[in-house]
Amino acid sequence: MKPFLLFLLVFLTLFLSGWTSDDVRTNIEKINVKLSEDEIAVTFLDLTNGESSLIHLPKGEFILVNTGGQGTQKELKAYLDVYGVKKLKGIIITKQNSLFTSNIDWLIQEFSDVQLIYGAHNKQEDGNKKIIYWQKGKEYQLSPFLAAKVIHENQDKQKSLGMDFLLRFGNHQFLFMASANPDLEYQMLENKELPITNILKVAEFGNENGSGEKFVNHVNPQIAIIFHKKGFLPSSDVLERLNNSWIDIYYTRQFGSVTIKCTKTDYEVIPIPLKSDQPKVQQG
Repeated sequence: MKPFLLFLLVFLTLFLSGWTSDDVRTNIEKINVKLSEDEIAVTFLDLTNGESSLIHLPKGEFILVNTGGQGTQKELKAYLDVYGVKKLKGIIITKQNSLFTSNIDWLIQEFSDVQLIYGAHNKQEDGNKKIIYWQKGKEYQLSPFLAAKVIHENQDKQKSLGMDFLLRFGNHQFLFMASANPDLEYQMLENKELPITNILKVAEFGNENGSGEKFVNHVNPQIAIIFHKKGFLPSSDVLERLNNSWIDIYYTRQFGSVTIKCTKTDYEVIPIPLKSDQPKVQQG
């Protein structure tokens, strides 16, 4: 059996198991990623709907990328507590869609001093002075050693596009793709905007319109992260393209939250199942 078909069988099994936010374990001890001054970590949170990633910085600082989908506030709160998040330095929103923004009002109440970061085309009308807008092609320093560069930033009538950006730390590059769009991928490749990447956050939960063959081959990541959207499974074509390129696929619905801890020259991947009934899946 081809590996990607095995993945699909696992996905279907998990999909039919019907996890809910009530399945989040409440008896988990705090997780300390234990960063030194020249390390960072990124945790891709296992939410039952939508996506959210937690960037861990030294000295107990955190940045959130997106806030999860509808019905996930309880889960997100539990996860932030597990990772000891007492203060958020910023929240980066890559797409104006409920799968990415559903918990933002709650987060603003919980972390009143948090800075909100949107793409330049995603203008907000609330007049919040703590909102800043990132521009395409510009690089923004998130910490002394960590920078974010906006690769693409736009919005279309269907609201299918968003802000795609790159995290750079030492020898590592994390590509956060928000937009599953073949024309955009072609444009990025033609304009030579896409660098080779270590970790790819796959666009739109593995939507069939994204992660084309030329795109995957050019970006050439070692690891691909796929979040879960309720009632939706990643495209078998996307999984096959990733699998054929010998990319390690971490689907949060299967592996749980996935932490990638980085020194400037190396990284380690730490899957952390936090669901009460989540099966532990052997790697390899």
